[in-house]
Amino acid sequence: RNIGKIGIAFAGPVNMEAGIAGIPFKAPNLPFENYPLKRLLEERIEAQYGKKIEVKIIHDGAAAALGEVSPKGTLAGENNAMAIIIGTGIGAGVIKAGQYYPGTEEVGRLIGEMGHHLVRGVDGKYRYVGFETKGAHPELKEGEADLEDRLSGPNLAVRFAGIKEKN
Repeated sequence: RNIGKIGIAFAGPVNMEAGIAGIPFKAPNLPFENYPLKRLLEERIEAQYGKKIEVKIIHDGAAAALGEVSPKGTLAGENNAMAIIIGTGIGAGVIKAGQYYPGTEEVGRLIGEMGHHLVRGVDGKYRYVGFETKGAHPELKEGEADLEDRLSGPNLAVRFAGIKEKN
């Protein structure tokens, strides 16, 4: 009952400042798109417990990277580091000059969504490549896929099951 703040590491695209999940594109492994997670959780907590508690939403890759460069993390003392998360998808967090680095405006500040690369099309426009947009990119050759299609936990399980059955 003495909780001051709640932190949530979200496994998908998130606007960390606004606390909105599934933005600028739908989280492919979760049913969130432009979902005001922070606001809704704060409202629910206040209604249920009668107390205002601040909720912070952070990308899970960012949370991992910040944890690993903390004093007790495996990368303690590092000023430039990267944490890669392999789970239902592939995420990452980058620490640059001792601070979390979200990326640049050009890539929509989604460096953590490592499994969904931003690809420049033949028309010069950038597009996200992920399993919700498979086949939408004529510049990709047959059999090409993004990292998430090849290396996420569920896809690895399917690939390894196929290898095991052959042996």
